[in-house]
Parts: sequence; structure tokens; C-alpha cells
Amino acid sequence: MKGHEKTSGLLRVLIVGANSYIGTSLATWLARWPENYSMETLDVEDRSWREKSFSSFNVVFHVAGIVHKRKASKSEYYAVNCDLAIEVANRAKTDGVNQFIFMSSMAVYGVQDVMCKNNLISSDTGLDPKTLYGKSKLQAEIGISALQDDTFSVAILRPPMVYGFGCRGNYVLLRRFTLRFGMIPTIENKRSAICISNLCECVKQLMDRKERGVFCPQDPEYFNTSLAMSMIGDVHKRKTKRSRLMTGFIIVCAVFLPSVRKAFGNLGYARIGETWLNYHVKTFPAAVLEIENQWSKCDL
Repeated sequence: MKGHEKTSGLLRVLIVGANSYIGTSLATWLARWPENYSMETLDVEDRSWREKSFSSFNVVFHVAGIVHKRKASKSEYYAVNCDLAIEVANRAKTDGVNQFIFMSSMAVYGVQDVMCKNNLISSDTGLDPKTLYGKSKLQAEIGISALQDDTFSVAILRPPMVYGFGCRGNYVLLRRFTLRFGMIPTIENKRSAICISNLCECVKQLMDRKERGVFCPQDPEYFNTSLAMSMIGDVHKRKTKRSRLMTGFIIVCAVFLPSVRKAFGNLGYARIGETWLNYHVKTFPAAVLEIENQWSKCDL
């Protein structure tokens, strides 16, 4: 029966990382085509996952990991982001899974945000991660890639900032700041980012095409923080004002605070990689508008 399921037209997908934002979003996205995809999630926080067979799945999408956990030790980062990921990939290969898709990060390049000047990662940029998160992800990439052969394809994703309705992180802080203060700096930055819809469609395309290799997906336009703030204010009918004083304050703070550089600095991909993949279902402005309209409904 399992062999029949794998050779049928239904693509069976195992999402490793139960309750993760990206994993849950992908399951919702693929559910639009129930005739083509069957999804199951797997929690790997304890050892019980080792009792499960992967043999009925065509694809394993691994999104489990820790990102920027304040009290996490070096050993914890490597145990979760590297050792566990390689173990899951080994299990997938042993059980006959055809494709393993690993969620890595732009952090493997180690390029830092800078203010007021171009800062792009190109095909010539080397891999030199600076954080435990980036280092553990890179080591996982190396271990998982070594498993690839003629029957086991490995696709590695190195996305920039992921944003969407219900996400955590920088986008949520940005919208809170905008709605509370209403002041927008005149900094015209360019950041690579990818909305959750584009990311999910990218993963879908990789599955459909049975792709292998390294992919650096991003929105069709760079993320402009000031424009996003202006759009957030407009949707929620919050008056916003361009402020030179705020601009100066941001530039000074950026010298000392990495979080400020991350919000208003420049860091992006120079359009390297998968321009041939047709996964851009949302532009950056359309994505922000959709997200904020969803937030408006929650505020009613």
C-alpha cells in the first residue's frame, strides 16, 4: 500500500517542525490543492519521532530549529539546528524519501546590515557566518548535502527576513512602532525579504519540479522600511509624518544597536539564483497591504 501511495499522483509531504509559523503556513497553502498534496506534521522535540516511518512520504520539509534564543548555548544550537536536521535527513534517505528540503538562512553568509549604502550578497560572496544560528545552519547544510545521490535530492533554502500575518520578529515590532508613534524616518533602505505567500509557493515549486541545489528566494522588490511604515499607517488610518529628527535619531542609534540596523539598514541578495522559478504571487506592497487588512479585521 505504501509503495502505491508514493507512485500515485498525490504528493505526500512530511513537514518536520510542528506548530512552526512557516510549516503551518505551508500546510495551509498546499491544502488549496487537496487532489495534489497530502500533508502531515511531525514534532521532533522529543525522541518519539524516531519510531515513525518516513517510507510513505515523497518529500520531507525540515523547518524545525531555534533562531535567536537568548539563553541557548552553543551545544543547544548545534544539537537542534545541525545534528537533529542531519539525523532527520538520514532517516528520510534510509526510508526511501525522494526529496529533502531544508530551511536554512541568509545568516550563513555572515554579511551584516549597514546604513545608507548598498550591501548586496552576490554569487561571489563566501560563506562566513558570524552567529551560532548561522554557523549551526551552515554545518547542517554541509552534512545534509553530503547525503544527496541519484535517488535522494536535497534542496536548501536560504531565505532573508520572512514576514506575514501572524509572524513574529521584526515586522511585528515595525508595525507596533508605526502605530504608536506615527513618525517615519526619511531613510530609503533596500532589504531582501520574502512574504510568507511567496515562500510557500517557492517550496511548492521546488516540490513540483523535484529540484535540488541551493535557493535564495525573495520578493520581486526589495523591502523598503519607510514605505512599509507609511502603508501600515494608511491601512489603520493612523496619521504618519516623515521626520528628519527621527532620521538622525535612527542613524545615531544604528551605530550601537544591531536591531536598529536590521530594521533600517541595507542587506539583500543581488538577484542570485532561482529567477526562473515562478513563485512570485505577491509584490512587496501587495503583501504589506494584505497583512495589514488582516490585522484590521482582528482589531474589530
